Amino acid sequence: MTNDGSKKADLPKKEEELIPRSVPSQPVQFGKRDEILKKFYAQLQLKDKMTAGGDPELKKLMLSEQELIKYALDCEQEAATIFEGTVYQSHLGRQMVLFKKMAPAEWKSFVRDTIRRKETEPESGGGKPQARPSPGLDSPEEEVAILRAIRTSLAGLEKFGYVTVAPTTQEIASAKVAIESSAGWEECNRCNTRFRVFPGRDEEGKELLDVLVRPYGEILDFNTRFSGVSQKQFAEAAPHEGRTLADSGCDALLKVESPAAARYLLFDLISPETPLIGHAIDNDLNTLRIIHPLIVDTVLLYPHPKGLPARFSLKLLAKQHLDRNIQTSGAAGHDSKEDATTTGDLVTLRVREKWKQMRMAGWKFDQGKLVAPVAKAA
Repeated sequence: MTNDGSKKADLPKKEEELIPRSVPSQPVQFGKRDEILKKFYAQLQLKDKMTAGGDPELKKLMLSEQELIKYALDCEQEAATIFEGTVYQSHLGRQMVLFKKMAPAEWKSFVRDTIRRKETEPESGGGKPQARPSPGLDSPEEEVAILRAIRTSLAGLEKFGYVTVAPTTQEIASAKVAIESSAGWEECNRCNTRFRVFPGRDEEGKELLDVLVRPYGEILDFNTRFSGVSQKQFAEAAPHEGRTLADSGCDALLKVESPAAARYLLFDLISPETPLIGHAIDNDLNTLRIIHPLIVDTVLLYPHPKGLPARFSLKLLAKQHLDRNIQTSGAAGHDSKEDATTTGDLVTLRVREKWKQMRMAGWKFDQGKLVAPVAKAA
């Protein structure tokens, strides 16, 4: 709304070009992807025009160029993310054959129920709050017990960025020399300035800790689109100094002076037995210089079929497994609470699946303790 109460005109949507979108790992050469995408689009376009024909009802359902392009891009990107090589090509080829064989009535239903429905889906859940998944257990303690059964093993993942062993004295000394020679400058592949911890069972998502963290060296780019932190927020943040937001008397976030300070705040809230849950949590742990024995990482709970270093984005996992649209604010940045809640809900799904398997195998809880099935006599 504008200041005078009138409705602000919606900004026009940015038009997309028929060029393959970026994916973590190319399934085939980019030129081949481009060729397949254009064939896929051409088949959609041909089917749409042929089906409409002289039928006035079907003409109303004819897709615009942008609708055709967007749907083609969505399908190709999904296939490129999941499949590779000949499987990728075969998957899209089968879809093209399917479109070609559709009768007019089938195409009409497909456009209305699939393509158009996808276009009109609300970006962030509309007015109703989305139901969060239940683990199917009676207490947080039981949930943690099952959580331990799906904990992420980091063995052998060191080459992908996971640190499992503390550095030696010699390595620490070498790192100190590197820091001194860099004069406080370092290159960061992600903007890790904001740090948040959420209790897993708090339905309201109340924060235990929410602070901005001043990184080592100068901040060249706040990367707001991904971090959710703006230069103004950072500049106006009051020093933490053991205070809470209520103590500070303002709505601005509090700020600590280093990742080390944030680490100490975190250590006040957790123990070695506390499960740490995150998506690509290696980035967070490495930034804070933490090695933790109990990690649950949704990157590994929902592995990419190509294996590491390929990873599904949190946004894609949320849509596929929770039917939830997240990270829709564009340049305004990610909401770390939304990301944390989504990650927790994805873990809850895996806990529920694991408990179902264990219960069928004879596992049970007795007075809050997980009891293994009794072995049958031969």
